[in-house]
Amino acid sequence: MTGHVDVFPTLADLFNLDVEKSVAAQLDGDSLLPLLKDAKAALKGDRMQVHHRGRWDKPANWEQHKYTHCCVRWKNYQLIRVVLCDNPKCKLCKKIRLRDAGEGAPPYSRNVDHYRMPKHGEWELFDIVEDPNEERDLAREKPEIVKKLANHYEAWWADVSRTLSKE
Repeated sequence: MTGHVDVFPTLADLFNLDVEKSVAAQLDGDSLLPLLKDAKAALKGDRMQVHHRGRWDKPANWEQHKYTHCCVRWKNYQLIRVVLCDNPKCKLCKKIRLRDAGEGAPPYSRNVDHYRMPKHGEWELFDIVEDPNEERDLAREKPEIVKKLANHYEAWWADVSRTLSKE
């Protein structure tokens, strides 16, 4: 599992740059240089990635969208949650409301089979290797994994909130 957060550490490693310890401590990503040199190389197995669709119209609305299209990935697991804001005119949540009502196209794909909506307000857990279509929610079977990933999300949100609250 790799992402945009790995670009800077990879470039720094590739060009043998010294990154100050204070800067390195703030990085979420890892260098992918070992993978570029050997496709069988392994990255940290315990890394988690948070995905959040933080595209609200006004920065002041960020708090209401804490769980709007959020996801935590870890190993072969994906934890997802959707909670809509109270504003019926919110463009971000409007698409979800329309999708729920069967009136709108999915936000990321025109193919409904490629985009399923989670139950609102609940964490759902999927093994995306065994169940790539996310048809079997494992949240009740694996509460310890839900807790671990949800705690990671809460810590991530607290960190992001410090920045957003300054805007």
